Amino acid sequence: MNSLDAIRQLLPSWFVWLPSVVYLVLIALVVVLSIQMGLYLTLRAYHKEAPEHWADRARLLHPARMLAASSPFWLAVFLSIPSFLFVSPLHPMPAGLFTTLVFVVAYGVGFRQFHRLDQRLRGQHLSMWQRLKYTLSFLMVMYPHILIAIFLGLFLMTREQNGQWFGFVVWGTVGMLVAISGASLWLLRWAGALLPAPTSLQNVVTRSSQQTNVHPHSVWVLPSTMSNAFALPFSHQLLFTQPMLEQLSDKELEAITAHELSHLSESWKVRLVRMGLGLVFGAWFMVVPFWVWREEYGFILLSALGLFVIALVGNTLFRSMEEQADEAGQEQEGEEGVYARALEKIYQYNLMPAVTGRKSVHPDLYDRMTHAGVEPSFPKPKPPSFRAMWGARVLGLVLAFGFLVGFYTSLSFAFPKNQYWQTAALAFSPRVELPLRRLSWFARKQKDLPQAALYSQAAMELSGYRSYYIYSHLWLLLRMKQCAPSKVLWRRYSVPLHQWMIQYNWEKSYGYLRRRVRNCKP
Repeated sequence: MNSLDAIRQLLPSWFVWLPSVVYLVLIALVVVLSIQMGLYLTLRAYHKEAPEHWADRARLLHPARMLAASSPFWLAVFLSIPSFLFVSPLHPMPAGLFTTLVFVVAYGVGFRQFHRLDQRLRGQHLSMWQRLKYTLSFLMVMYPHILIAIFLGLFLMTREQNGQWFGFVVWGTVGMLVAISGASLWLLRWAGALLPAPTSLQNVVTRSSQQTNVHPHSVWVLPSTMSNAFALPFSHQLLFTQPMLEQLSDKELEAITAHELSHLSESWKVRLVRMGLGLVFGAWFMVVPFWVWREEYGFILLSALGLFVIALVGNTLFRSMEEQADEAGQEQEGEEGVYARALEKIYQYNLMPAVTGRKSVHPDLYDRMTHAGVEPSFPKPKPPSFRAMWGARVLGLVLAFGFLVGFYTSLSFAFPKNQYWQTAALAFSPRVELPLRRLSWFARKQKDLPQAALYSQAAMELSGYRSYYIYSHLWLLLRMKQCAPSKVLWRRYSVPLHQWMIQYNWEKSYGYLRRRVRNCKP
């Protein structure tokens, strides 16, 4: 039995659950406070103007909705990394398991804030679990390769980079290729998250396919909170969300279907670029945890800049594909303005701004409508202002960073004379040797020298045999008349101990210690 196992047997029963519960509660409070402060900043303009038209409401609400949708994930990642890097070897849970628990709690609490906001703004009546299921289904449809890369990256994070490591990377790449090719849809269908298309939708797709001469292999309905349609070029399948079927007429659905069928007819070069970009981003998410573990932050920064440049190039190509698909939707609309009205209904239902002010993959709704020859029923709105959103994000990260610094600093340096605090600090302290040293001091004060030696030995081992801890443990062994281990420790570390004591002008103490070791008798 090593010293850590022996210490685990000495720890009180509350050590197994109380520190972890308190930490998770604090994490939840930090996430709630960060998001609520951000929402207060981003919703001020909306409450001040109180607009009536949906385009103005969407413009003013977009920053708050973007903040609430993205904050749960980024805060969960930001708060989980220290839990993995600094968790103590004496923590009752393995580092990976506890980090996963921290991520789940942080994301779950943050997702609930987003759920409450979206429910209040859009008047939807569904449970948080339904929204979470719909969100996971959407990620499985659009980004299954990223999910595979993240999970595999966390699995490989702490493993040695050898042949087996590269084998996992190769199989992970194969898994991403299979997922991009449409395998995730079969998993969703097996789980009941993907429904067969009703007869009315099949008839709409059939009519549109006959006009465009593009025939999808299958058509599915995806339960969702958003109104949208997706084309999957690699598996040649179409997906429509349930709200879209409920709000659009058959003529409007035909125009939207023609838009999506245009994506299925893309050239093999465009498909190759789509797959290549998907694999590049997936590989980045797979390798980043490995670089984080080895503190290769330069590689992370350079690769992120490279991905940003690649994304800009891909964005230009994909925008041209969207413009081409818009033209296909206009050509197949039958009546003039049907396609534009369908787009307006989709944007209105999703509360998406008509003008974004950014050159994203999809053109702005206002430009799409005017290009289709339809004059919008509202004046061209201003783009959303994202200053409050970015300020709220920075404020949230500062708050989370302040909590982490305060928490881990207090574990190492606060209440040095409180035995209960030092015991709890064993679970999380990034320098666990400090509370171990103080617990050793408490044991000496209580005349329990064997327990003091146990804490002292563990502190010495976890500090990497730093000279101070060797010196302290050596004196404790001599006091206990443990001559054999004292002499072994002296033979191994007398030279670095001598150099350390010279720095503090402790040469006389070194000589006295040497004599005590040599003359030690059990």
